[in-house]
This record gives sequence, structure tokens and C-alpha cells, in this order.
Amino acid sequence: MEVFRADLEQHRQFRAEQLDELTADMSTGSHSALDEVASALMTAAVTALADIDVDVWGYGSFPASDPPANW
Repeated sequence: MEVFRADLEQHRQFRAEQLDELTADMSTGSHSALDEVASALMTAAVTALADIDVDVWGYGSFPASDPPANW
């Protein structure tokens, strides 16, 4: 079970970093097809984070944007 949790934590870290990068890229103010792709990736990353949170903590434990301090 610890291996599974470690894999989920690694995947969660990847998605959080992906969101940070995509947010920074979109803040440039340009609007292009790449922005649409970035937006779709952001939606997928948020969904993945929420799914990981449910797998680790259980449904309704906390929102993906507000993990517990011991995460």
C-alpha cells in the first residue's frame, strides 16, 4: 500500500508542477491555439489531482486545491 501511495504522491507532485507551469505560461496575455491546449491540460490536471485526492484521502475529504498540511 505504501508503494501505491508513493506513486500517487509522485503523480500528484507532477500535476501540481504542471498546473504552475501552465498558469505561468497563460499569464502572458496572448491568446492562441496553444492557450486552448493549455486550458485543456489544466482542466485535466485539476481532475487528476481530485482523483488522486479521492484515492488517497477518500471522497469529500478536502478539495484538490486545499490539501492537508501533512500531504
